[in-house]
Amino acid sequence: MAALTQTLGLGSAVTQYGDSNNIASGPGSAAGTNDTAVGVNATSTGTNSVALGYNSSDGGQNNVVAVGSATQQRKIINVAPGTLSQTSTDAVNGSQLYATDQQQLTNTSNISNLQNQQKIDQTNISHLQSTVSNISNLTSVAGDLTAIKQQQQTDMSNIAVNTSDISNLKGQQGTDVTNISNLQKQQATDVSNIANNTSNIASNTSNIAVNTSDISNLKGQQGTDVTNISNLQKQQATDVSNIANNTSNISNLSNVVGGLTSTAVDLTKIKKQQATDVTNIASNTSNIASNTSDISNLKNQQGTDVTNISNLQKQQATDVSNIAGNTTNIASNTSDISNLKNQQGTDVTNISNLQKQQATDVSNIAGNTTNIASNTSDISNLKNQQGTDVTNIASNTKDIKNIKTQQATDVSNIASNTTNIASNTSDISNLKTQQGTDVTNIASNTNDIKNVKTQQATDVSNIAMNTSNISQLQTIVNGKVATCQVVNGGLQCTYAQAKGTNDVAAGNGALANGTSSIAIGTNATATYNGAVAIGDGARAVADPATAIGANAQANANNSTAIGANSTANGINSVALGQGSTANRANSVSVGNASTGLTRQITNVAPGTTPNDVATVGQLQGAVGQAQHYAAQVGSVNAAALNAAASAASGQGPNTVAGGYGEYDGQSAFAFTYQHRFNCNWQALLTVGSNGSGKNTEVGAGASYSW
Repeated sequence: MAALTQTLGLGSAVTQYGDSNNIASGPGSAAGTNDTAVGVNATSTGTNSVALGYNSSDGGQNNVVAVGSATQQRKIINVAPGTLSQTSTDAVNGSQLYATDQQQLTNTSNISNLQNQQKIDQTNISHLQSTVSNISNLTSVAGDLTAIKQQQQTDMSNIAVNTSDISNLKGQQGTDVTNISNLQKQQATDVSNIANNTSNIASNTSNIAVNTSDISNLKGQQGTDVTNISNLQKQQATDVSNIANNTSNISNLSNVVGGLTSTAVDLTKIKKQQATDVTNIASNTSNIASNTSDISNLKNQQGTDVTNISNLQKQQATDVSNIAGNTTNIASNTSDISNLKNQQGTDVTNISNLQKQQATDVSNIAGNTTNIASNTSDISNLKNQQGTDVTNIASNTKDIKNIKTQQATDVSNIASNTTNIASNTSDISNLKTQQGTDVTNIASNTNDIKNVKTQQATDVSNIAMNTSNISQLQTIVNGKVATCQVVNGGLQCTYAQAKGTNDVAAGNGALANGTSSIAIGTNATATYNGAVAIGDGARAVADPATAIGANAQANANNSTAIGANSTANGINSVALGQGSTANRANSVSVGNASTGLTRQITNVAPGTTPNDVATVGQLQGAVGQAQHYAAQVGSVNAAALNAAASAASGQGPNTVAGGYGEYDGQSAFAFTYQHRFNCNWQALLTVGSNGSGKNTEVGAGASYSW
């Protein structure tokens, strides 16, 4: 019985606490200040709280919505996705949580891939150690990745120039081959001419001596040509060796860059840039390999040239023999030999130009060697920068472990919260309006019922003071209230049937058939003990059940349906709002997925216990922590990489290194000893430990070699 200011109580044994503004609907229900309790034995004793459904309880907490109790929970179904923002207070549904779980699985996969990448990076570091051990001028350095990028651009430019020079050399060599071929053809012509001159050697006796001298000089010049070509071969072999060394150094540079891409200060931007650099260096390596092949082919061609010249020498010796045998009979040979001498001079000039071109190539290759040496220094600078990164990254390791633990807890809490989402304020407001409408025919249970119309008018006036949402007050004032009488301790109005003890039936065709049941409204039906049906065509036909609203249906034990055309078919289920359907047991529905009707649950306070509902803000916070954790894993891997790389900086066979870091409650210590047996073999021992602190950042590291 409502006896306080601005209160409404429906059902037997209703209890109302606090000062005002509460609604208790259903047998045994109880409501406190600014509270709403709907359902049999529903209890809301905290301030500004709501308890919905059979035996639901807010546990005395303020500003909460309970759809169950500590020992009995319900699901809330047909929930529209909540708005995702930092300030959102909307409830989240299962699909949003599933997306979060999928992101978590993706993060787990990425972490696994990062761990595999760490193993690959450790192999790359081993190559880096081997490369660093071959650099004689490795010292303590200070540099950054910008210098390496600029130097790589210089290297690519020099390599492009070298490629062009080698291409020109190849073209020049082709010209030399053509000239030598022409020389061979010319000599063949000379041999033919000399053979033809056998019959015409009569008056050249005086010229033979001159010719013999010229041929001797020519032979001497040809010997010089052979020597020059031999020197050219040696120089070219040196060039090939230098270019091969350049290829190896640049390949090592590629390995270095590949192993270091994840350890720069800005990991995301530098990783992309270095990926581009690695591609460029790989392209340069391919070009140099192609150049090496071209030079090898050129060398083979030169070998052919030497053979051709050797054959030419043999042929020329034969020519001298023939001329010597014909000393008495040479007539017209002088002009041909003179032409041969001129052609040979042209060959000498071409070979001289080839030597000059090759000297230019040697200079360019030497320049490339200098540039690669400069790259080696830049790599050393990068390694020193990595040492700095190790100190910074190591301090984050323990913090990331805590984040992972917290992440697991958050995911568990979010999963649990899906069973306990609160009903929305709009539906509660509709409930108050509907209750106000349905209560128009309830009589005041006073001892004086002699003049029912007069007493009902008084009751209507009192109800108008208790609630501001009675929409049919004018209908009642106009006298459209049937005559009622007390039957079996309950109230039965005209055209209604109250068949059980303490039943209330009001409305044309209303039926209350069960102890302490309530049926209010045209054709309203409450057929079990404690059942409540309020509204036109409302049906509460289970033990007990609550149906409030036009055509509301509560068909299962302990079910609650609130809102026009709402249906609660599941045991201990709650359907809130017009058209809502709750078919699963122990669930709360705020819509109907099969008809596309879904609602958001808004103004939800953040959950604090495993059975509380989570807000979008809490979900976003959990996702943010997951993303932060995934981002930090890369830094942890980089720290592991640099721990091994730091041992390579020592020049002696024995090196020891130690490091300590502390950050935000986490600390770690590592000690490393390395012994190098020779340039190919080394042993490395690393020992580490970790502890914990609180919100302090400390870092230290040292190494010594002998």
